[in-house]
Amino acid sequence: MINTPARKRLAQVLSASGMPQDVKAVPLESYSNDAWRIGDRIVRVCWRGDIGRLRREAAVVPALPAEIPCPEILAAGDDGELAWTVTRRMSGQGLHAIWPTLDDGERRKAIAQLADVLRALHAWQPPERVRSLLLGHLRAQPTAPEAIVGADLCPLPVERAQALVAHAESPGLDLVESRLGELAGLDPYREEPRSIVHGDLHFANLLWDKGRITAVLDFEWVRIGPPDLDLLPLLRSVDWAGSGDAELVPSREMTRIFGWLAADYPQLFAHPDLIHRLWLYQLAHTVRELYTWPPAVPEEAAADHPVNNLPRFGLGTDHLRGLFPLSHDG
Repeated sequence: MINTPARKRLAQVLSASGMPQDVKAVPLESYSNDAWRIGDRIVRVCWRGDIGRLRREAAVVPALPAEIPCPEILAAGDDGELAWTVTRRMSGQGLHAIWPTLDDGERRKAIAQLADVLRALHAWQPPERVRSLLLGHLRAQPTAPEAIVGADLCPLPVERAQALVAHAESPGLDLVESRLGELAGLDPYREEPRSIVHGDLHFANLLWDKGRITAVLDFEWVRIGPPDLDLLPLLRSVDWAGSGDAELVPSREMTRIFGWLAADYPQLFAHPDLIHRLWLYQLAHTVRELYTWPPAVPEEAAADHPVNNLPRFGLGTDHLRGLFPLSHDG
């Protein structure tokens, strides 16, 4: 066994959870945690940011309505330094990987099922103990940049995004700071939202098998929020820079996806100024990415690095209007 920091963290979790140390652990791709496949189980280890997010996930998932299929949580815990979950492995492939092989009928079916999942989640009223846990997270007030970055993928209320801008070093932030000020009136956290949102529901967090969504993964970023905040992960999946990255979706394809989703779940698109609201979400999230991507200057960075995307996004809303041609924003 290679004695890397990730392997050391896994050994710590295996010991704490009573699992054998001599198991064959296969590393899996994960952006926020360590993730491992051990037989028919998936072990995820959170070691940075707010490790309480796995505790919230472990409370939320077993209480979800039946319309939202999720892997069974077999064990969960934390020791103050690490948090972990052990789940049963589910059948299927990530929808992002299999999407290019699906025909139009299968793609349409997948989006209809995604709409059903989102509608069920946003209408769900969690048990009081779960709601209390999520309310505690909602009412936390992180102020240091590392705490803001570790709290949520979209740093709202808007004062959080503004604090990240104030501490960041990147070209073009004066324009972004100005835009955030202009859009502050659309911040949904000016009042306390009531719905539960997944927070990270892009295609890689959906498993697809034999014509159906078999699992919704990774509720670690679950939070109380407005339903349309769950459109942000799809916006993050657009290939804005035209890079041709196989994991990203061309804008013309995402326009069709949003059209299908709007037909199946129109309430998700009902905000009277949807375009500017999504613009706020997009700018706030991209500012956060300045802290999570390796530092870079524009001429050396990938085309879709935040140092390149922020100036692109800050110019205006034309890039968003092209995705939502029937939007009725003000």
